[in-house]
Parts: sequence; structure tokens; C-alpha cells
Amino acid sequence: MISVDRFDPPLETGRLPRPRRHVVLLRTGRSHDPERCEQGCEIDPDDDIPITLDLVFRPYACLTPGDEVADAAGRAWRFDAPWDWEPFDGAEPREPVWPLTLLTREGRMDEAAAATVAAATSHGSHAQELARWTALADAGPTRSA
Repeated sequence: MISVDRFDPPLETGRLPRPRRHVVLLRTGRSHDPERCEQGCEIDPDDDIPITLDLVFRPYACLTPGDEVADAAGRAWRFDAPWDWEPFDGAEPREPVWPLTLLTREGRMDEAAAATVAAATSHGSHAQELARWTALADAGPTRSA
């Protein structure tokens, strides 16, 4: 998945119902190229057209968007997606150092979730997690012409 686009008001397409959101997906073996404007295929999850997707691997499956964590370097982070980490200090680098400690989930401490995050990030690294995801998607690094 590349993105989820939300439309308020709904997008004017000439068809009904007007889409309120699109999910943009890449096919297996394709890599996201940040220099290209249009890529992937869009689906409207609300249009009642049946579609089946198989989740092969979800990076950071132990985390949910909005989780706040501390990394091994002592920095605090907000997790929004595997490629969207926000350090509270705004400094570089822009990826956490494993292992991670869950600070809050939905604004409160969750000891069971904290144990899951600690176990899941006790070995490996952010780079290894994304490399595993890339390999399972059969994608490779993009090359600009």
C-alpha cells in the first residue's frame, strides 16, 4: 500500500456513489518511486465492489498508529506507519533504534502491549524490518533515470 487518500467533500468522478477515500496499492514486484506522480492502482473500499486482498506481512505488527515509544537511544517517537515515524525532538535520524519500549497506546499505558512490543523488537532493527517487508513484496529499491 502506498497511501490512503480521503476526500471531503467526496471526489467528483461522474459516477455514483462519489468516493470518500481511495487506497492506492502496488502490485507484487513493484517498488514505490517517490519521483513518479501516478503509480499503483486505486481501489475504493466503500464502493461495494468485492475485492480480496491477502496480507503477507505487516511491518511493526506489534504497533498501532498513534503509539508512542522510546527507542534504545533514549529518544521518544510517535508511530504512524512503518515509513512514518515522528521523533518528538524533531532531530535526525528519522528512524528508531531497536529495541523499542511502548510508552502509551491511546494515551495510556498498556502493560500487555508493552511486553509484546519489547519482545518483537528485542532483536533486529528498523532497516531489517523494512528489508523483510520489501523482500516479501518482491520489490527492490527504485532507480531514477
